[in-house]
Amino acid sequence: LAKKDHRGFVVKIVSCLRGELSLEQKQLPDHHTCRFGKWYDREGQRICGQLAAYKTVEGPHEKIHNLAKEAVAANNAGNKAQAEKLYTELESVSQHVIANISKLKDECIEDAESVSLLAETR
Repeated sequence: LAKKDHRGFVVKIVSCLRGELSLEQKQLPDHHTCRFGKWYDREGQRICGQLAAYKTVEGPHEKIHNLAKEAVAANNAGNKAQAEKLYTELESVSQHVIANISKLKDECIEDAESVSLLAETR
């Protein structure tokens, strides 16, 4: 679900830059107020906060939201070249976000299985 939401967010930014969707910078969520950010800050912290992959997600996730806001602002100000440059960077960081979410999921599953096996041996 997090990867689907992320892709949807990126598509929304592309639609704005292409002139297919009108967006304002203030309409965009930040990395705490999007659905994944809410999960990450609450339930994710509780379930996966101890995992190395958990800590690798926050920085790129925050950067995606910041780049999206900057790209929308540049686009709305008529600075299409800057908006495209920011979007190119957003796309690059997006690949890291997707990879980090996948890694977090895998580590969470592995951790849960380890905890379950440990409990069975007691």
